[in-house]
Amino acid sequence: MARTSQRRQQILGFIREFIDRKGYPPTIRDILHSCHISSPAVVQHHLKVLENQGHIIREPGIRRGITLADRPEPAIRVPLLGYIAAGQPIPVPQPDAWHEEPLETLEIPADLAPARGDIYALKVRGLSMIDALIDDGDVVIMQAINTVTTAKRQQYG
Repeated sequence: MARTSQRRQQILGFIREFIDRKGYPPTIRDILHSCHISSPAVVQHHLKVLENQGHIIREPGIRRGITLADRPEPAIRVPLLGYIAAGQPIPVPQPDAWHEEPLETLEIPADLAPARGDIYALKVRGLSMIDALIDDGDVVIMQAINTVTTAKRQQYG
């Protein structure tokens, strides 16, 4: 790898510390303010050089799309068990109808999954949740829950 300037080492150190502390990468503005850089364009320039030197990987168009090249994102495997209705009803499968084997297994970044286990994925069928930006064919991550909580109804009288 090419020699890295002191300013770029400062930026790289900040990115590393930010990810360690918060669990996700910083934005351009975070870098700008914390490293006392004059403009977002200057930050972009330094990040481009760091990417070309192989220190970071950037995902175009993603606000927090910086990954440290020496520290790939951890991924977890999630079973895709079936479908969930978002429109026309889909018959609810009976327990004996669930597949013992998942339809497929997805790898997702660990930070997208809840901290607890027992998660699975379902593919959305229908458009009734399009206003919530959930489209037909999207995959949702679910967590299995064995208990239900209910709210007490207060009687007014």
